[in-house]
Amino acid sequence: MIGTKHEVAKILSLGNPDSVKHYHKRWIDGIHFYKCPGGRQSGYRYNIPLIEHWLQCHQDLNNSDHVRAMAAYQKSLNPKKKLITH
Repeated sequence: MIGTKHEVAKILSLGNPDSVKHYHKRWIDGIHFYKCPGGRQSGYRYNIPLIEHWLQCHQDLNNSDHVRAMAAYQKSLNPKKKLITH
């Protein structure tokens, strides 16, 4: 499920949805979030299941369970493409 900053703010217990952008440096662009086409006004979209999983893994991108979850997500996007590891 892909969500908005408002949905992610609720998951992260943030009062202001604009604060979600500060998490971009903790996540991987193209996996946890991505910029929507259409310029500055279109904003970002977020991979809700992976962000929830990241929270369950103590916000650790290198957690082995989370690494597997990210790899499975990448593979689901393009099963024939070679995976990029973190």
